[in-house]
Amino acid sequence: MNKTVDINKPIQFGEDTNYAIDITPHPKKHSQAKYTFFRNGQKIGEYTGRLPLELGATTNIGKEIRKHLNPNKRLSADAVNHDFDDLKAILHQKLQALLNLEKQEELEQKRARDHEKAERINKAKKILPTLKQPVVWVASHIDWLTAGERNNILLAWIAYCSQIILHEPISIIALGEGGSGKTHIINTALELIPEEYIQYEKNITESAMFRRSEDDPWFYDHKIVNYGDLGGLNEQEFIAESKNRIKELQSDGYLNRPISIPSEDGGWEVMDMTLMGRPALTYTTVPGYKFDDQEISRSLFLTPRMNNKESFNTRLMSLEIKGESYQKFLRYHEEAEIIPEMVEILEKKFQEIEIINPYIGLVVESLGDSIYYKRDSDKYNNIIKTISALNYYNRETFEKDGQKYLYVTLEDVQLFFSLINRYRESINMNISPKAVDVLNEINDKYLELTENHKGNDDEYQVTLGDGFTINRFEEVSELGLSRRSIYRYIDELREAKLLSVKDRGRTGNLYDLTMRKGKEWIDTLQLSEGSKRIVILEAGEEMERFLAKDKVCEGLSIFNQDPLVERPFWAECDKEA
Repeated sequence: MNKTVDINKPIQFGEDTNYAIDITPHPKKHSQAKYTFFRNGQKIGEYTGRLPLELGATTNIGKEIRKHLNPNKRLSADAVNHDFDDLKAILHQKLQALLNLEKQEELEQKRARDHEKAERINKAKKILPTLKQPVVWVASHIDWLTAGERNNILLAWIAYCSQIILHEPISIIALGEGGSGKTHIINTALELIPEEYIQYEKNITESAMFRRSEDDPWFYDHKIVNYGDLGGLNEQEFIAESKNRIKELQSDGYLNRPISIPSEDGGWEVMDMTLMGRPALTYTTVPGYKFDDQEISRSLFLTPRMNNKESFNTRLMSLEIKGESYQKFLRYHEEAEIIPEMVEILEKKFQEIEIINPYIGLVVESLGDSIYYKRDSDKYNNIIKTISALNYYNRETFEKDGQKYLYVTLEDVQLFFSLINRYRESINMNISPKAVDVLNEINDKYLELTENHKGNDDEYQVTLGDGFTINRFEEVSELGLSRRSIYRYIDELREAKLLSVKDRGRTGNLYDLTMRKGKEWIDTLQLSEGSKRIVILEAGEEMERFLAKDKVCEGLSIFNQDPLVERPFWAECDKEA
């Protein structure tokens, strides 16, 4: 038997045998190894089991080894035992060499990653103070990473930044048909977030979630917990318990549950386990899922655009050719890689700085008829504060009693209003964004939808009371929704009293618009005299001087193009951009 170890070759059982054995570390379990048996260089068997020095003569792997040590039954029992122990020592030696090599490779990889990260941090530190509008700079790079989803991705990213920079969790849930691009929105936004703040929890049970507290009760604190695609009812039901616990933790910051865990005697015992901290939640799902009030109040709901086909196809073709646009894409994609480091830099800055929003009154007014305005005001106020944090290097900080402060400016409010403008009707009327699209299409195509229920087209007048069927809506709709989703959104509009069932016929219900309208959107950038008086009364002369100097930036919007970032060719095809 060979006594020297070559980590690149199997170990021969003896000089006069054509059998050999090899060992490799188990990819996940450090208490086990993988054993592979060869004959004439060809693999004949593979086993996973205990470490070499723990192998007994009666284990499956031990029996296989001993069989090849004495194939002709010529050796005595003592000789076989001696060779068995000798081979186990050699296997142990090789396993340790491989483990040491793995550790060395991991260390080298970590050093390389740390070096690359340090370079990105240095780049981020240099560029952040030079950006006049950092939010617009990020938004302009997002255009290179997507086609027509600048608004959705930026909104998701800023919500994630609220968790990291301000420690204020806002959940992001993307709703849409299968293949509509909802996962792309979430994944692209998460690419712009430091990976250590993201926890992927696909198919985790409540018990497994609490078991994490054995090592660290604060495991979920400051994290964005991504459940991935919960596309159907089965996925939602399986993950419901653990997802509900994350929602509770987000609200209360503390969870305690009795959990069954393995005991030392091989049985089970019940222990109280505690999780602490405030995580944010993110996932995608299909239309029609019923969300509870807690999830609605803590989350922003995004829906992929369905009218960006031209820009999507143009981007697809432009990148496929690998010409000029592709080279620019690579350049701006590389530039965007420092965005997570920008977030980390700001997270450290705002450990000692508090943000105050003197324009909070404008946020409350903008919520319109939302029945969740008391809790929604905090959510949207944190979006504005995050925008202000992202603009930190362009702002003056103030100090009082040893505490540093940053004030939200009118420019921050402008960016906020342009950011949520697409969702204003959804917010005001308390319905999903896609239900708003359905409602708007009903209004836009009312003549076409109801013409089958009129007598003479020449005498047609636009009045309420004509009605339409779901079949008719499906015929004229350009939203690309499945029939099941149309039923769900129509039912949502009916529950919100925006549609009513006028009649029930053989071909289905006849629906009609009601007189209910959402409250008119308030996007004024002028504080009322009453609000201004309260703010100055509470904050004093410093705030009065700040408000007097603070000005609106004409035309400022998240859809502006940063002068340092070229506009991608496909964005020119986007009518909404």
